[in-house]
Amino acid sequence: ASLIEELKEGDEKHPVLADTFQKAKENLLRQTKNYIFESPYETGSYNLRMLLETPVWHINDYTGEMEGPDAEAEPLTMKECAEVVEQCLFGRSKAVSLCIGNIDEKGSQK
Repeated sequence: ASLIEELKEGDEKHPVLADTFQKAKENLLRQTKNYIFESPYETGSYNLRMLLETPVWHINDYTGEMEGPDAEAEPLTMKECAEVVEQCLFGRSKAVSLCIGNIDEKGSQK
């Protein structure tokens, strides 16, 4: 079975994987909370992203998913993570790219 399939089967069927998943969540939470200790370049890049992108998740949104009242009411599960990974890796996506050169946008889309 693939890792995604094992994650979707859940904690009870794969207790060792569940422990690893829990440790990974704790590590991610710690790293997320420590973003303020990143280099000025990393912090600036994050702040720029907050200004330019929409919609965008704030650090508090990430930590709120992993701890606090919302996380206790609806804890993040292995199954949920596996479904998102499966969708991202194997789902359909659309990408549009333009090339740089002496061709205009309309010509590059042909």
